[in-house]
Amino acid sequence: MPTRAAAFLALPLLLLAACEKEETGPIAVSAVGGAPTLANPSAAPLDPPSAFLIDSAAQGLVRFDA
Repeated sequence: MPTRAAAFLALPLLLLAACEKEETGPIAVSAVGGAPTLANPSAAPLDPPSAFLIDSAAQGLVRFDA
């Protein structure tokens, strides 16, 4: 029983420790392949680095609010 009480008392401390301000700013991303290029995704399939660049730019330009 003392273990359960200690766990119950430690829970609020753990929850407070988990609350942090969300980090903002640039992030480092690694993609396997050549250097990304800006290309028209409707014209031809994109290689993974270029697709990631297009997806990241599109998500940065349009933000969804819940």
